[in-house]
Amino acid sequence: MKKNRNCPICKSLNSKLMMPVVLVNFDNVKFPLSIRVSECLDCGFIFNDNEIDADSLNEFYTKENFYFTETSFGTGGRDINRYQTYLTCLTPYLNHESIIVDVGCGKGQLVKYLIDKGFTNARGVELDKRMVEIATQQGIPVHEGTASKLSLNANSLDLLIYTHVFEHLWDLDDAIEQAKNCLKNNGLVFIEVPNAPNYSQARVFDYFWISVAEHINHFSDLYLELLMIKHGFKKIVTVETIVPYNNPSYGYPSLKMLFQGNETKRVVASEIEYSALLRNKIHAYITNENEYMLKHKRTVNELKNSKTNLFVWGIGIEFFILSTFTDLLDCTILALIDKNPDKQGMSVNGKVIVSPEHLKQAMSDSVVLLTSVFNKEQMQKYLRDISFKGKMLVLD
Repeated sequence: MKKNRNCPICKSLNSKLMMPVVLVNFDNVKFPLSIRVSECLDCGFIFNDNEIDADSLNEFYTKENFYFTETSFGTGGRDINRYQTYLTCLTPYLNHESIIVDVGCGKGQLVKYLIDKGFTNARGVELDKRMVEIATQQGIPVHEGTASKLSLNANSLDLLIYTHVFEHLWDLDDAIEQAKNCLKNNGLVFIEVPNAPNYSQARVFDYFWISVAEHINHFSDLYLELLMIKHGFKKIVTVETIVPYNNPSYGYPSLKMLFQGNETKRVVASEIEYSALLRNKIHAYITNENEYMLKHKRTVNELKNSKTNLFVWGIGIEFFILSTFTDLLDCTILALIDKNPDKQGMSVNGKVIVSPEHLKQAMSDSVVLLTSVFNKEQMQKYLRDISFKGKMLVLD
């Protein structure tokens, strides 16, 4: 089996695939939705050994991801609560003159929050030009760059923030060296990533946490600390929580860690010892998800065999998981539905995605399969509001 990545922690090529699957995807896109979850047999880290590289990932974020919308800004109540937890970790180590950069800042939501709290030297770096433009229009100081190309002055920063970034990075060592070059002596790095040992405690949908194709690194606190120690950082703070999403029925398994430059202690790759703890957690998670998938296969088979007239609403990761592991695409699908205008007009397996307006003409013998777990309440409300006469079906 071809190996495409060295272990991001110890650089070994001695790895074993735990779950190699390529998901169904939109037609005519470049980025593969691959699940190639691998265990490093030398240190035990879990990572995705996908057939991509750093440049392909950056292209995906700017051309083929659907997180971007012009209207969302990330200043809702739960976002503010999340930012407050960051400040709880950071405030003891900062003052209002601290120079702070949020890397991968999106439209600059956190940057604005920090400025509003008196940290007026906060600014952001973002890969996506569209998001940089929106932030700039809002008067938020954000410039274009990546974790590997920060374009910041050496020895100039007190704090670098990476929230929901490290799980995406192909070359973690390069990003950390970039950070180190920009930080002052004893500068700080704050990192938040999905906490892989807690995937089962924050269940969303079948295989969800290993099916987000751009999440290519699966961290525990052990491996995040080992990674940073390699580059001369010491751990100061660790916080592990389940953070509610805007839909509070679901949570994000959050691992937050704060590090400070500490040249006196380093570890080299050859000194990292194997641990099976993370591997065992991921294996248990996959085993548990297999049971959910068996239940969903039975439901989809019933829809297929009965030739039920089916609308599928929510063309996101849950839909692609179902389409890969079940016979969903062999069902009698009348239309694929999504409210995201960027998806409308695209197709999956030759079937074009249309807006929810099409459901207003649905017949009473039809079924709407709701495949977006985060938005199912809003979808159900919409169907009630248009007096939909058919059946609503939710798979969770």
